Amino acid sequence: MNQSTIDRLNQINHNFYQQAGPYWNNKPDYFWVGWVPLVKYLNKLRDALNRPIRVLDLGCGNGRFYNFLISENLKIDYTGVDFSNYLLNILEFEDKNDFRLIEADLIKDNWKDKLTCDYDFISLFGVFHHIPGKQNRLRLIQVATNLLSKNGLLTFTFWRYDQIDRLQKRIISKITPEGRQIYQSLQINPENLEKGDSILNWVKGVNSYRYAHAFNKVEAREMLKSTKLNLVENYLNDGRGQDRNEYFVLGN
Repeated sequence: MNQSTIDRLNQINHNFYQQAGPYWNNKPDYFWVGWVPLVKYLNKLRDALNRPIRVLDLGCGNGRFYNFLISENLKIDYTGVDFSNYLLNILEFEDKNDFRLIEADLIKDNWKDKLTCDYDFISLFGVFHHIPGKQNRLRLIQVATNLLSKNGLLTFTFWRYDQIDRLQKRIISKITPEGRQIYQSLQINPENLEKGDSILNWVKGVNSYRYAHAFNKVEAREMLKSTKLNLVENYLNDGRGQDRNEYFVLGN
């Protein structure tokens, strides 16, 4: 994928979260059901450490994962990174004793230079499908891996929108006249996209569009292999059918 297409897709997603943010499950106390199976790993980390668990939440949005961890009575030192100042401001964009927020673009900024330690638990929920370009996704997961502490865990999700009927309906066709017009209005040439790339519509409260990538099994294996970590657990959860997201938990 060429750089101009990467930049344009990234801008489309930035615009989306600014426009649709008020209508996008914006309550910080809205938790993903798929996070519950992770608590057992966090409890093990808690028992092994003589300090708060250092958590790095990449693509943290409005910080709902922070609130989930607090609800589980876990002592944490939380750092969240996201490019949407609208979502960050829901949680109040200021440092507190047990957490801090960094406004940064995971594919543009040298966000890792703003970090001061390694992390025991690194999460990327709802992130990789919004990262345009295969190489950018591989680079991000490798950077995240390098930020892990010795016995740390890396967890991330793939959004399975292409396999769920009601989400498939949001995909903008690349071949219909209406679809071609939307791509043209977004200044995107479908021929410059990679296999698995889509533009999805959003009609709740506002009409908007976002870029997403659907992962196949080959891509998943390639990303896992690039980390050189061990697969600890892999499961489906979230959504009406408990299959909206595929979770991966990796460790040394």
